[in-house]
Amino acid sequence: MSTGSVDKNVLYLVLEAINKGCRSERCIFFKLSGISHEIIKNVIEYAIKNGYIEEEERGRIFKRKIFKLTDKGLKVLNNLKEEVLKEVNKTLNETKELVVKGRHEEAKRKAESIKDYIPALAALGMIEDALLLSFFTDAFGIVIPMMLAEEMIEDFIEDEEFM
Repeated sequence: MSTGSVDKNVLYLVLEAINKGCRSERCIFFKLSGISHEIIKNVIEYAIKNGYIEEEERGRIFKRKIFKLTDKGLKVLNNLKEEVLKEVNKTLNETKELVVKGRHEEAKRKAESIKDYIPALAALGMIEDALLLSFFTDAFGIVIPMMLAEEMIEDFIEDEEFM
């Protein structure tokens, strides 16, 4: 599968966010903080164009788009998950080994390739190790956002006609 000019890591993260319950652009932006909105919008457009996600407009007064993963999108997600997470987990494990050994500069260089994805990976529950999260905060100044228990409030009330 060729993703052309779209970053396969961001495509994976967008599809995974939708798969894990993010239905709005706002929720996706929040979950994938650290990645520019322009890049995310381009990936969403690419995913719609290629039939990976469907969009539906909701609301009478406050119109907004709601996203849903298609069967084709789920297949792409599963293919990307294996490939992307294999690389990410290898980097995370090697970084943690270096941190544990006190080799922080080497660990920082090792994690450099995934630093833009760290907040998104944490928000999607793919990095839960407190030592790594603390290291990433110290090494890169990354703030790890936490979602509300019921996702975003707007998604909680998505079925209201006026919303």
